[in-house]
Amino acid sequence: ATYACLSHCWGKTGAALQLRKTTFESLKHGVAVEKLPKTFREAMKICKELGIRFIWIDALCIMQDDAEDWQEAATSMANIYQNSIITIAATWSSDSNGGCFTSIKEPLQARKLGNTGLYVRVSLPDFSNYDFGTEHESENWPLLGRGWVLQERILSTRVVHYAKHQLFWECNTSFLSQDGLQDLEANDKYFYSKVGKTPAIPLKMSLADPTLSWRKIVCTYTGLQLTKTSDLLPALAGIVEQEMRRRKDDTYVAGMWKSTLLDDLAFYTEEGPRTGSTAPTWSWLSSKGRVYFTTFQKLPSLELVNLNFTSIGPVSLGQVSNASIIVRGPVLLV
Repeated sequence: ATYACLSHCWGKTGAALQLRKTTFESLKHGVAVEKLPKTFREAMKICKELGIRFIWIDALCIMQDDAEDWQEAATSMANIYQNSIITIAATWSSDSNGGCFTSIKEPLQARKLGNTGLYVRVSLPDFSNYDFGTEHESENWPLLGRGWVLQERILSTRVVHYAKHQLFWECNTSFLSQDGLQDLEANDKYFYSKVGKTPAIPLKMSLADPTLSWRKIVCTYTGLQLTKTSDLLPALAGIVEQEMRRRKDDTYVAGMWKSTLLDDLAFYTEEGPRTGSTAPTWSWLSSKGRVYFTTFQKLPSLELVNLNFTSIGPVSLGQVSNASIIVRGPVLLV
């Protein structure tokens, strides 16, 4: 069946309506539309206008107080978002009651200046690239600063962003704004790459170098916000599922890939170790703040002798215990 997905901010206190064991029966019997949070209602209206009968909303489609159901859903995100016809993003709204629509009366259009070939419009904040995190960007695009949303954008084949001043469109081949002034090239997203003559969405796994693409994902992801530290791995699980299809002979462990582990050990952050972390210290998961990777020429003499760990739960979650590595190489006095 054709369906849409909703990408939205839950807000500081969580979504206004959630599927829980205490709400299951009442939700099963139906809820009056007017009692739904505004964002949900307006997303449903968009679906109706588009002729889409079904919509997937995480707050209502995952049992929030059932660890098993939640874990299963976390590892199914790749299929959920990739198979949807479109993802509706309430990009300007900071919670589930903010809605998708705004009160702008007239469509925003750029105007041509005579015969100059130049176009102008009212000054507005440009749509950010994937490198979010500043206070200014958080105010304009609350949704885009959330850690969970990164994979929703990457995995979705089509996204329509309902921003404060206009609509934005993202798909596998283009990025467009309602006013016509922002497109793939003008937006200058540093993650965009070109495969032949076909523009490709950043981080869509189109980069030839898997090491580079994964590093970009980690660097971007760790600069975003998560309400719960325990979500660090689950909020990446959908991307990992997709990446595992490319790296069929590789091993994913604690946010790292065995084939590039030696290279990826060269990471650093500006904030130091994460307090109370149970992740292995050689993984970026043990650090807090945005993670950066250094570029260096690995010595041929550097060798990964052994990697030992015990998986906890689904492989795509990357959760492990008793993880250790043995590396052989030259030692320098520092």
